[in-house]
Amino acid sequence: MAVRAGDDHDGLPVETTNLIGRRREVSQVQRLLSTARLVTLTGVGGSGKSRLALRVAARSRQRFADGVRMADLAALSDGSLLALHIAGALGVVDRTGRNPARVVVDYLRERELLLVLDNCEHLLDACAAFADRILRSAAGLRLLCTGRQPLGMAGEHVFVVPPLPVPERALPGTLGSRYPAVALFARRAAAAAPGFRMNARNQLLVQEICRRLDGLPLAIELAAASTRAVPIEELAAGLRERLDLMSAEAPLARHRTLAATFDWSFALCSPLERTVWGRVSVFAASFDPAAAEDVCGGTDLTADEVVEAVTGLVDKSVLMTEQHGNDRRYRLLETVRQYGRQRLRETPEGMTEVALARRHRDHYLWLAERFHRDWFGPRQPQWSARIHAELPNVRAALEMSLTGAGPPRAAVRLAGALYYFWYGCGEAIEGRYWLHRVLEADPQPSRVRVRALAAYCRILVVHGAAAAEPARQCLALAERFDEPLYRCDATQSLGLSLMHTGDVAAGTALLEDAVAQAERLGHTDPATVFAKQHLAVALVRDDPDRAASLLADSQAFCRARGDRWWLAHNLFIAVIAALALGDTNGAGAYAREGLESAHVLGDRLGVAAALEFLAWTATDDGDHVRAARLLGTAAQQWRAIGGSPHGALYWTRGHETREASTRAALGDETFGAQYRRGGALGTDEAIRYAVSVPADLR
Repeated sequence: MAVRAGDDHDGLPVETTNLIGRRREVSQVQRLLSTARLVTLTGVGGSGKSRLALRVAARSRQRFADGVRMADLAALSDGSLLALHIAGALGVVDRTGRNPARVVVDYLRERELLLVLDNCEHLLDACAAFADRILRSAAGLRLLCTGRQPLGMAGEHVFVVPPLPVPERALPGTLGSRYPAVALFARRAAAAAPGFRMNARNQLLVQEICRRLDGLPLAIELAAASTRAVPIEELAAGLRERLDLMSAEAPLARHRTLAATFDWSFALCSPLERTVWGRVSVFAASFDPAAAEDVCGGTDLTADEVVEAVTGLVDKSVLMTEQHGNDRRYRLLETVRQYGRQRLRETPEGMTEVALARRHRDHYLWLAERFHRDWFGPRQPQWSARIHAELPNVRAALEMSLTGAGPPRAAVRLAGALYYFWYGCGEAIEGRYWLHRVLEADPQPSRVRVRALAAYCRILVVHGAAAAEPARQCLALAERFDEPLYRCDATQSLGLSLMHTGDVAAGTALLEDAVAQAERLGHTDPATVFAKQHLAVALVRDDPDRAASLLADSQAFCRARGDRWWLAHNLFIAVIAALALGDTNGAGAYAREGLESAHVLGDRLGVAAALEFLAWTATDDGDHVRAARLLGTAAQQWRAIGGSPHGALYWTRGHETREASTRAALGDETFGAQYRRGGALGTDEAIRYAVSVPADLR
């Protein structure tokens, strides 16, 4: 089976090192997946479950018509966010406010796909419930899970990941290097210590190390990394002594082997590196150098000392490095992070776990406030990427404030500071979840509550949910704390909510009031810019001239600030106004510019909307072949993100009218052929086609 056109990216992590010695296991798991719908890879920590699952997924791309996707659950501590996290891994964008589990079910129902859920052990109940529901609903789905124990479901096929084969006794010559465990040690040691080679003098020591480490890949990699600083003879002797001190009674022998390896690696670290190993365990996932310096430093460690320790931990393969464009990030494997957290708790002196958690929270609160101040401007693509990368740490900070070291008001402030992230970066469902929780946890009036309420109301309006009452609460608090910006914001939310419930006159009057407030504020914030856009939406059908004028004012200000996200949405509304005025050239220009902005920002819903609008423009311009092709590629984009144009944007009959007109002009056969041709385009091809003007294509 071939992967369908249009699937440009499956989101699998890039393998940065070669997988050694797992050909047999890869084939066995692939055979299991050919007949079983749920396969779980189990084994002790460090046995290589995740790497094996990743290789199986990569090798299985062509076997599933809709490809493969992978969701790493290691940093997810709240099972209620599981479906939302999986939706993100699938690339599903939904702004209807539906239950995330329902969104995922609807997305997967007609697809033939392999979904990998990695690191399930701490969310067994949630994963089992999800697996049961999704496998009953999506006949073409296969699930590959990893964890230290099975999900415990009927029909689950469990594959215990074995250690890498090791020589049972000392083998002379090059015979030992044929064993995968020995080959892995040799490869990683050569990378850690340039010049290291297997030879007649050291090969028996390497074989002994691999035997004592029971062939566990993670233990072998940590030991091999030590060769940078420790001679192979000292490494073998040290591991021999440490392992001999521990009982090797089954069935816990391999658990103790890994613990002994961690102890050995920890002992090789300097006191400074040991301290920082424990402190970086507070991060839920990856983190950047600035976060390490801020969170792990303090009165007892300088920034330079933290940098020195981080560099040492990277050299010892305790910390992994990741490159995100020009930015470097660090992360701990989950078993390594758990060991560091254990060591932190056992250290009587230095920073306590609670104090460290507060420093972690304060860092991400500081970052969120910076994001909030800087979002309305030219750095939106960088900010969107950065906060998405930090989302696991943001979740950890919110959860800690709500259930741990508190206080809950810090969570209100943090969730509110991410207003534009939740609303503008495709995370509205998760934003609604956190904003509801923090507002419930700290119901007392406060200045930070005003912003959080404003954000919550905005998301409720997007989801078509009841927003009138929280909007009135936000208005009252904005008056009490003299927050004119959020008074304007809440006025918009209340007006839109009334319009959605049928009271168009009252809603429009409130939007007029919001525009007057925005004029007095002088356009200092996205909320003031969006006031005119919202009023334009209300007027676009009955008074397109005034709508176009309001939109032009907002566009000018967005351009002056270097903003792209708000501008893109303004442009989409301008398309409707231009079409209502019969200006197809203007509508096409607006839609193409909006498409380019949405693509730069990674706004997949915006990309789909722009393609849809360009199809409308082509229809109204009489270019029905182009219109049919664009309708097909727009439909493919909607399908890829699990969305619907009718539930997500500002039109009701536009799509049906244009499709019917185009079909009538071309006939069913020609329309179908062009529609399918458009649907076969991948995202980049579709954008290239859409932004070129029609004359270029003839």
